[in-house]
Amino acid sequence: METIDIKDLVVGSYFSYLDKITEVQSFTRTPVELAVAIHLGKAMPMRTRCTLSELSVLPITPEWLEKLGFTLLSNDPISSNYGFYGLHWNKAFGVYNYVLVPAESSQWDLLSDSHYYAAVLGVHHLQALIWHLERVWLTIQTEMEVAHE
Repeated sequence: METIDIKDLVVGSYFSYLDKITEVQSFTRTPVELAVAIHLGKAMPMRTRCTLSELSVLPITPEWLEKLGFTLLSNDPISSNYGFYGLHWNKAFGVYNYVLVPAESSQWDLLSDSHYYAAVLGVHHLQALIWHLERVWLTIQTEMEVAHE
């Protein structure tokens, strides 16, 4: 299991705790203790406390990218965009500000306008990267939010 660096902790970040999607609600640094909300489907999240060593990284998957608002650009293996996921804010023009490209060993690379930004290490890392680049925090898109887009 990949360890999580305390410098990567941000309120609102998603991790795995007890094999459940968990959102950091607050934390203290000494000793490191977190208040987290465990998402259990459509029910209200269950709140609890845990330590940093009890959290694990949520790997980037196509399902996670879609939950966070990314769109599959092409499902055609012949296309140069095959398997790429785009994220954009100006839907009127259909401009993709960021593209995630599958890389080696379940890693994804974040690109924008053909510029390489970083290898994405997990869902929490993607959230932090987009925040630092755009000041937009990625959250799980609810069914209602997706239906209204």
